[in-house]
Amino acid sequence: MKTTTSSPAPELVSMRVLQQMLGIRSRQTIYNKIRSDPAFPKPRRTGAYSVAWVRREVMAYINSLPTAELDGFDAIERRRTVGVSGPHRREAQGLEALAGGSRQPTIVREAAA
Repeated sequence: MKTTTSSPAPELVSMRVLQQMLGIRSRQTIYNKIRSDPAFPKPRRTGAYSVAWVRREVMAYINSLPTAELDGFDAIERRRTVGVSGPHRREAQGLEALAGGSRQPTIVREAAA
């Protein structure tokens, strides 16, 4: 008599859980990764309008990513070469000054009378 052993069903994760696992806020970034990164795990259709990812494949993808070896000045250098805009621009300019980078003119605002 033959007995069949069934393997457990793979654990699936939703888009929201995938975003949390990867530290990505935007669904569009996930879709961009699906299109542009061949190593990114492919979604599985779980219903007419829903998809999910196999947790094991997502973890394998995360473990395959290179490790980051950064210190504060590496981040400053990246900001200097890439450029920072918006609310973080002033912070980046202040950090550049600490790192010995080019000085930006200081804006002094006078107090309202």
